[in-house]
Amino acid sequence: MLPMLFRFQEHIMSLPQNAKVYYFGCHCLIAVLQNHYDINHDNSQSKWTVEYEDLAGWLSDQLVFPTRQEKLSKDTEIKVYDEGEKRGDEVFAEMVSWMDRIIEDEIDANHDGGARSELTWYLYNRIVLRVIDKYKQVMVERLKNFPLYYEQYKTGIYLVDKLYYKIKCIEKIQDVRHEFVVTCEITSDVLAEFWQERILAEN
Repeated sequence: MLPMLFRFQEHIMSLPQNAKVYYFGCHCLIAVLQNHYDINHDNSQSKWTVEYEDLAGWLSDQLVFPTRQEKLSKDTEIKVYDEGEKRGDEVFAEMVSWMDRIIEDEIDANHDGGARSELTWYLYNRIVLRVIDKYKQVMVERLKNFPLYYEQYKTGIYLVDKLYYKIKCIEKIQDVRHEFVVTCEITSDVLAEFWQERILAEN
């Protein structure tokens, strides 16, 4: 078991830190955005499907950039991809767990199950905005001294901003408790920090 773990960590460590930040940052942002499909399936309120698809497509394309730049072997590339999937799954699971718990608490407080779709969409929008803020912060702080990756990051920033400002323009839901709004902001901060932890984790 230990030799296998060592070899796995060796694969991950073969990527320079800046390349890992770029790679796992894209992977974990995709994980946050993919929840759009599940929420939008039962929700007619989505107003940023096009912006979501454009950004998700660009992020997916970026996953090959670090592996090619660092000239990874096919075996190492697969291991790094698997690690990205694992981290993305962790981010997704944490987000869904928090959302489910908060929405259930709010519905119990209001005794209004009919508001589930609207409340879920509001909370999810807040999470996406905060994670995008964190994504931009981390990419700038960690990549600004690495021109190759920083310039690549900037090729997609217009798509990031396009989605961000589209969500910002969505009107807030009516007749929602102030306590719920505060909870959404706190939850968004917590999940954004968790997102950052997962992309910066050494193993």
